[in-house]
Amino acid sequence: MRTALITALPGILLAANTVSATVVTDQPAIANGNFFDYVIVGAGLSGLVVANKLSAQNHSTLVIEAGPDGSWNNLVRYADDLTYPPVFCNWNYPRYDDNGHRMSQTISAGRCIGGSTSNGRHIFGPEISLVNIDQIWQTGASSMVAALAEPSSLESRAQALVSSGAAVNIEGAKMILNTTIELILENRLPIAEVVAESYATSLNTPFWPLMPLSRGHIHIASSDPFQTAIITPRFLTDTFDQQVGVATARRLRNLFSNKAFEDIVENAYQYPPLGPNATDAEYLGWLQETVLGASHWIGATAMLPRALGGVVDARLR
Repeated sequence: MRTALITALPGILLAANTVSATVVTDQPAIANGNFFDYVIVGAGLSGLVVANKLSAQNHSTLVIEAGPDGSWNNLVRYADDLTYPPVFCNWNYPRYDDNGHRMSQTISAGRCIGGSTSNGRHIFGPEISLVNIDQIWQTGASSMVAALAEPSSLESRAQALVSSGAAVNIEGAKMILNTTIELILENRLPIAEVVAESYATSLNTPFWPLMPLSRGHIHIASSDPFQTAIITPRFLTDTFDQQVGVATARRLRNLFSNKAFEDIVENAYQYPPLGPNATDAEYLGWLQETVLGASHWIGATAMLPRALGGVVDARLR
């Protein structure tokens, strides 16, 4: 397979095959006037893996990356220099709410060779727990299961996604939602990830949903290809995701209040600043005000038939 003649844009280019070594350069002349079997846009983890596999099969491959080669930068090379949000190798995409208003928080996404894996996450190795619906609600899981399995619940959720712009049509929304719900109920896959981190003066437990029913949307804002799209994450807009967040936060609070930690944890309620009698509404308010993306964004282009709002045909082309 051959591509058309291309003119490379400024940025970082990687050209490789098994005959000649990989070339990393910011000079577009390496590609101008040349033909390549494959052109990959984006030198993140996925793009580089695909390029590696193709070049290993002796296909000439060109990778185009808008960001720099960060291998020289200590913020990429050394864990001790890691900052969050990353100040290097980061697009810092604007984030918008449902009303189209730009929010103060931005969306971190890798902008260099290696993508988001180049901002220090490759050395992150905490204790991680994956919990399913039975483990979060040990006594109330049956009622949560019944609510999720209700056909009218699926219909109302699909309607809400279409109304918000997060799905093109009801059929497509139902397919996405029903697939997720089946994984939660029939396969009992984990619905939350809890990360345990130990520091000199604190014990931290960030967490996030793994099977969210909330869905955001991305819309092109301009005919200018270099203009940032309008990204609306819509975190925690589905009631099930809200319940997962509140229940997980409460369970973690109970953990640090346990007798086993009484000689280790001085104040189990230091953060968030919610006391032992805080309500679900207070927990949800805190979550909605502080929630951030976990740098593991997926689903910008749905792998659905085009008629259902996806971007592929039956052969995933």
